[in-house]
Amino acid sequence: MQNTQQKNWHFEETYKGLIQTALIGLRIPILINGGALIAIFAFLGQYKSTPLQLGCVKTASFWFVGGLCLGSFGYVFAYLTQYKLYRETVEMAPGKGLFKHQNFLYATIFLESASILIFAYGSWLAVSSLSY
Repeated sequence: MQNTQQKNWHFEETYKGLIQTALIGLRIPILINGGALIAIFAFLGQYKSTPLQLGCVKTASFWFVGGLCLGSFGYVFAYLTQYKLYRETVEMAPGKGLFKHQNFLYATIFLESASILIFAYGSWLAVSSLSY
């Protein structure tokens, strides 16, 4: 009996840790893209007289905004994943068609990964604009 309780406790604690790790993972793309956008605006405000390739800075800013949007949509799809998983558990029936929780999970992973890749590309554009 105690072995079963210990396994259940371990399962619950592992699940709680997994949720916390996933939340941090969902926040990272939003934080890095938002931080990069703020850093660009602060940099431009500080160095008004420096000759920069403003086209690249403008393009990088658009990429960071795109990364913010994708990260935000990833958060929405993460919520939908949890909601569908809850509904499937309560109804004791797996989801069907496009509305399975797995599909929402895959969309979340894609959106968050794309947000990070967009951050990388926007960063490259921003750094390349610093060459005189």
